[in-house]
Order: sequence, then C-alpha cells, then structure tokens
Amino acid sequence: MKPSPPPPRSRRDRRFVPSESRPVTESRRASRAAIESLERRELFTTFPAGFAEAQVATGFVSPTAMTVAPDGRVFVAEQGGELRVIRDGNLVSSPFLTVPTEAIQERGFGGVVLDPNFAANGYVYVYYTALTPDVHNRVSRFTADPANPDRALPDSEVILFEIDGANAAGYHQGGAMHFGADGKLYVAVGEHGGNTRAQSLEFLFGKMLRLNPDGSIPTDNPFYNEASGKYRAIWAIGLRNPFTFAFQPGTGLMYINDVGQNTWEEINQGAPGANYGWPVAEGPSTDPALTAPVHAVAHPESRAITGGVFYNPAVQQFPASYTGTYFFGDLDRRWIRRFNPATQQATDFADSVRGEPVDLDLAPDGSLYYLARPIDSLRPGGVYRVNYSSTGGPAIGIHPQSRTVAAGQPVTFTVEASGAEPLTYQWQRNGANIPGATSATYTINAATAADNGAQFRVVVGNGAGTVTSNPATLTVATSAAPVATITAPAAGGLFAMGDTIAYAGTGSDPEDGVLPDSAFTWQVDYITGDVVRPLVPPTAGSRSGSVTLPTLTPYTRTDVRVRVSLTVTDSAGLSTTTTSELLPRTVNLSMASNVPGVRLGVDGQPVTAPLSFPGVVGFERLLGAPATQSVNGVTYNFAGWSDSGTPEHSINTPAADTTYTATYTAVDGGSGKATDPDLMAAVIQPLPAAAIIGAPGRTRVRITNAGTVPMAGAANIQLHLSSDPYLHPDDPMVVNVPKALRLAPGGSRTFAVPFAYPKGVTPGSYYLLAYADAGKAVAERNEANNVGASTTAATVADPFVDLSVAFTQMGVTVPPIRRGVATLLVRNAGNIPATGIVGITLAASTDATADGSDTTMLTTTRAMRIRPGGSRLIRLRFAPGALAAGTYYVAATIDTANAIAETDENNNTAVSGNTFIVG
Repeated sequence: MKPSPPPPRSRRDRRFVPSESRPVTESRRASRAAIESLERRELFTTFPAGFAEAQVATGFVSPTAMTVAPDGRVFVAEQGGELRVIRDGNLVSSPFLTVPTEAIQERGFGGVVLDPNFAANGYVYVYYTALTPDVHNRVSRFTADPANPDRALPDSEVILFEIDGANAAGYHQGGAMHFGADGKLYVAVGEHGGNTRAQSLEFLFGKMLRLNPDGSIPTDNPFYNEASGKYRAIWAIGLRNPFTFAFQPGTGLMYINDVGQNTWEEINQGAPGANYGWPVAEGPSTDPALTAPVHAVAHPESRAITGGVFYNPAVQQFPASYTGTYFFGDLDRRWIRRFNPATQQATDFADSVRGEPVDLDLAPDGSLYYLARPIDSLRPGGVYRVNYSSTGGPAIGIHPQSRTVAAGQPVTFTVEASGAEPLTYQWQRNGANIPGATSATYTINAATAADNGAQFRVVVGNGAGTVTSNPATLTVATSAAPVATITAPAAGGLFAMGDTIAYAGTGSDPEDGVLPDSAFTWQVDYITGDVVRPLVPPTAGSRSGSVTLPTLTPYTRTDVRVRVSLTVTDSAGLSTTTTSELLPRTVNLSMASNVPGVRLGVDGQPVTAPLSFPGVVGFERLLGAPATQSVNGVTYNFAGWSDSGTPEHSINTPAADTTYTATYTAVDGGSGKATDPDLMAAVIQPLPAAAIIGAPGRTRVRITNAGTVPMAGAANIQLHLSSDPYLHPDDPMVVNVPKALRLAPGGSRTFAVPFAYPKGVTPGSYYLLAYADAGKAVAERNEANNVGASTTAATVADPFVDLSVAFTQMGVTVPPIRRGVATLLVRNAGNIPATGIVGITLAASTDATADGSDTTMLTTTRAMRIRPGGSRLIRLRFAPGALAAGTYYVAATIDTANAIAETDENNNTAVSGNTFIVG
C-alpha cells in the first residue's frame, strides 16, 4: 500500500537547482535532507491502476509549450527563445530554431503549433516576444529544412501577425496556438495585466484571435464589421490569461483554460463572439451577457490552470471510458485531472507530477504527454509519457540519476516506478544486492573515496514481473565544496516596484582559489505568497548583474518578496548555493467619495467607498469612477478625482499613505420627494447580432416603479438607437408608443414593442435604449434614471444585393462543334433577396478574360429570386456558330442590363476554366 499523502508543500521550498551533480554543503544540508525525506506523494506521481509514466527527456530551463508531430517527434518551446526537438526519446543537441527574445517574467517564447499539413510543407508557427521596434508579441512561421527536418531553414521566418506593444507588462502574455477544424489559426492573448483591456475591441489583449494561416484576417470573424484594422482578428473577448486551449478532433469542441486571479480557475467553451467576463466576473456567473465557464475550480484547490488536450487519439490506448474526456493540469498544485464534457464532472487522474505542468498533448500511439517546468533535482521537469497497460506489470518512469558529492556528504538515489501494488525494490551496487536496500530510495549517509565510481541500480517487481533500472554512477570528489557569498543586495532590505536591483557576489574554492566568471549562476525570483515567478532565469557567466522590478504584476498583494540566488561551481563539479531575500515597502491606500456608498473601481474590480487597503510602493494600480450612478434613489454625475486624473486612470503607488477621493454631484432630474413615484426602464430582450436598415424589429421593455407610492397615468415609451449604452441628444428615435400605466411601489409591466431600424441611420453597431417617460408627463422623484439599454448591440447595415456568377460545368461535343452546355452558379452575397428579370449572355473568348472583342453566342433572360446567401444553378445550351478556327473559352455575364441594383457590379462576369476547339 502507498502511504497516505501529506498536504502539499509550499513552493518556496521548490527552487530549481540547475545542476544535477551538486553536493549538499553545510549551508544547504538541512534543506536538501528535508527534500530527500519527502514522502511518496511529493516525490512520485500517482495514477489510477494500470497507468504508468516514463521520462522522455529532461534538461529544460523554462519550457512553455510543446506539440507532437505525426512522426512522433516532440517540439518543446523554451522561454528563452529556443525550440528544441525530441526524437526517439533523445533531445536533439541543436535547437530547431532560436528567436530573438527575452525571458523576463512571462515574456519570451510562449507558443508553438505545427501546420495541419506539416508532413508535406514543414510549416511551424511560433508565438514569441519580439524586442524591436518595441516590446510586443508576434506570430511567425518557419519552415523545416527538408534535408534536416530537425532544423529550420535559415532565414525562413515569415512574420504573420503583430500583437499590440506590451509596454511594461511582463505577465499574462498568453501564447497558445492551435488550428481549428475550419483550417484557421487560433491564437490566445493574455490581458497583459491591464484589467480593462479584455473588454475593449481597441486592444488585442485578453482575447482569442482567429487568423488565416497566412496571417490575414477572415472576413467572417464575429467583430469584423465592428472593429477595424488588426482588431478584426478578435474572435472572443473577456479573458485574463488563456495560457492553453484545445480543440476536440471530430466535433470541433473548443475548451479554453483561463488562469484566474484571486478566486477561480476556469475552463471556458470557445464560441465566436463570446464574452468570458474578465474583469467584470471571475468564475461562475449568471449574467446573461457573459459566457460562464463549463467548469471552474476554486482557490486554493487550483491556483494556475494549464495544459489541455482531448483524449480522442487515432490509436486508442487508454480504456474506453477515457475517450472524449478533456485532460487539464494545474501548474502550482501539480495535478492533472480529466473533465467529461457530457456529465460536466471532473475526476482526479495524476497527482504530484514531476515538475510544474504547463502543457499536455497526445502521442501517435495514444499515450498522454505532459510538459513540466523544473522545480529541483528531484522534480526536474521535462517531457513525460503516460501509458496504460491492463497487465499491471512494473514500469520505471524515472531512473536513478548519477550524482557527484564531496567526501563525507550524504547522497540519495531515487527511482520512480509504477504498476500493480505492492511494488518491491532491491538496490544493487555494481550488480550485487545491497542488504536492506528495499525502498524506492537508497541513501549513503557519508560517501567515501571507496564509493567513487560505484554504480547503483534497482530491481522493481510485483506479481506480474520485474524490471531493472539503468545504472547511476556515484562520483566522490576529495576536494572541498566552494564558498558562495552574495555581497549585494543585503538580505532583509526593502524594495519598491520599479526599482532596479543590482546583485553581485564572490566565489572561491580551497583548491581552485578565486573562481572565474563562468562558475557563477544567478537567478532572481519574484515570490507572491507561495507562487514563484522568475524575473531572471538561471543565468551563468557573470559575477554581477541587475534587474528592474516590474510595476505591473498579476497579483497586487503585499505578501511578496524578491529572492536573489547565487550558485558557484568549482572545477570538480561541486556547487554551493546561497540566497538573499528582499521585502516590500508598503503603504495604505484609501478610496473615498463625497457621496458614501458610491461604486468605484480598483484594478478593474468594483468596490464601495470608503475603502482602505495596503499596497506595495511602485505598483501600478488602476482607479475607476463610473460617469453616472444612483445611490439611495438619487442619481449622481462624476465630477473629478482628487489627483485630477481621468475617470479611469493608472497611478503608481506612492511612498506615503494616500487617499484618492472621487467627487460626485447630484443630477437635477426630479422632485426628489419620497412621495413621488420613480419610473425606470429596462430592455429585457437581446438584440440580434445583425440587422438591416428599414427592416422590422421587436423587443420587450419592462417599466418599473422604484418609488414608494403608486403611479397612475399615461407615459410615452420611446426607443432610441445609440452607439453606446447611454442616451445622447442626437440619438435617432425609432418608435414612440403611448402607454397607460398603473404601477404599485416596486411593481412593473412588460411591453412587447415593435419597431423598425430607421432609414437614414449610419450603418454601425447600436444599442437599443428605452425611455420610460418621454416628455416627463409623470411627476417623479428622479427623472435621470428613466433610460435603460439593451445588454447587447446589433450591427446595423444598409440593405444590399450582390450577385456573382461562376461556372460549375462547361461541355461541348467533339469537333465538328455543334453545341455546348454551360452550367452557371449565381450567388447572392447580399443581406436582402435578389428579385427581378436579369439578362444573361454567353460569349466566345480567345483568352481567359472577358473583353469587348468577345463573340456573343447566346442571349437570354431569367427571372431571379435568390435569398441572402443563397444560390441558383442555371443550365444553358449554346451554339458556337460561325467562329473562326481556334481555341475558345466561354465568358458568362449576368444582369447585362443592370436591372438589379447591386453593391458590386464587377463580379457579374466569369470565364470558363476549360476550352473548346473550332476547326
């Protein structure tokens, strides 16, 4: 039986140690001993019966994404800019490609996907942070070298799409990419730490984008007509940090993993035009204007949802009950679960995986791959394969690793195995059994010179058989370990966000003396609670350096610190690591107003004034104040902030306690008497996504008496179109309907109101606004709250017809030519029906164009009625007549007299793809 698992450990003890062959010196003996005494849950991945994992490749510094090629190769993106290839279980020595980027916070190489036709064209798409002309994310395409498919062709980069400049943002970059069943490239972009950008069509941040494979923008994207320029690429909005997503083969079902802030981690179902709510909502929501997640996991059970893949492989390896389920992982909690789309339930699958999982994929043989970032030498990260076997025989997932230690120091060898319980272990030294060494780990308390060069392996067994691990070699150095000292910064010092932290140190060794620059490796981490984020990944080759702390971070908490780590390694391979931690400077910030109870915004989240909260000096915070709001039945307009900022503006947390006051003035819009009624309007029927000027519409309006006394009388209900959810003096009115009202306090009535989108209005996106008492016929306590807006906007377009013609068939008899038959497909790409009598001509053309020299062979007319988006097939017989000998195309022209008014008359002619011969 496996022992009961302990509670999860804090990530502050999970620092990545770059060298596998590092001894435990006096300064690190206690922490290493603690790690090596962890129970099986913390060291070994646990799976359901029959599942086992095996390490495919390790040695990655900060992997971010992977994709599996049809031939089984695994492509792994390193944050620092390299795309590595794993072939036949071995990491290819040279990278496939290297992009110029910087691995700072979450910037860098963030995504990779292969073209659906990769086997033929060798196209590899990448998402990375470009550094010129400014810092921004980019989507590019590279081509594999046919002569060496593990390398990209030199200078093969084709830049497809440029994301907005990242400015100072270092987090929430996104980067996941996949091709949908429609052949389009979908790209996930994080909100870059800006809490309002995810809801705006003027930013690409916090969005799912949809592109053609060449980087152009599909014209059927949901916001194509509403947005402009590159923002037409937006496919869905309201995401925080969609780190990963996946499509289900066969169904096209799309699930998006969105990393949450303080409360929830989400799986959202992809849909065109969807709004996933950030920052308006996080986690489950009942707001009909938002798309709620299909599955949400609350903190702290989940902290950072990553990785996602549907189990629909071409080769079925797992049990049938797994087919169609969605695997997803959590980076911080180090688990993998599976979600059933049919039952909407999630179940455990893997716990305590060998690192921090960031991505999931399937191999051609139906096994599951996961990619994990390294934590320490016992959880080295890398790519791991999860297999299933019904026999339950033992399998070794992680073989013992060779170790180098100083004489007198302890050393532990570890194996990870799985299979039907109970498992047995027998360690061997140089092929001979070691008495009493019958657990998953074997420890030598004090290595000696006699242990140098010894090889250790383990035989793992159960009732179904045995398996022997690879041998691990122990190297015992007789020299002493080096000494590492951080001279700056001093431990316990204070920092503010935006500060530049300079670090420096010394390293010496009793045998080597003063160590060279190449012996130094620095790492700087920004730690929030128990979440570790690298500011400077392990970087070797310098005695000093510096890093500027970001002013924008994912979390605005005050339980943060900066940890500087220095590792020095001597010529014998012995290393020593030391650290220095800095603490934050904090102040108190207060939100106030001259009207108690108004709603304000902090970092995109609604708050009620007055409110005080702590902050770290230098943090960029976003303050917001609605233009108009009601408190206790009185409507107020925003007048200004005490720091003279705009209604929504950013501040850098100052070095002293500060209060930010929002001033509001009451609206003179009613009697203010408690003895008067108070009408309010709401549009409760969403508008259609698209509408046509002059076409009829219908909505439902609810009128409510929010006052404390009854209301009886006649009121005019008006509907207006507005470019935003507010009534403006020049907004066009679409209907004015008088209604007799009798409403008790708190009572309401709902009216079905027909209307027409008015002719003469400029095409665009419009909300529908209802005005409860136009003309103010009813004496009210507050006249300023009589307008309510629809929750959705409609794209209103001019009516138009657009006919086009194409050949679907053209045949003629063999010479001598006597007759021909042409089948034409006439389409209407407009938004209203095409109706009328149209003329049609067929002409003989000597080339594949239609010009005035063509010889007419047939003139006819047809009655047309084609619905929007519809088409009609027309079959015509023609006679070549007395044409001169030669080769001819057939040119077809419809609506020759322009009897039907169209938006585009230039696509009414088509030329056949094949020819006929005369003579």
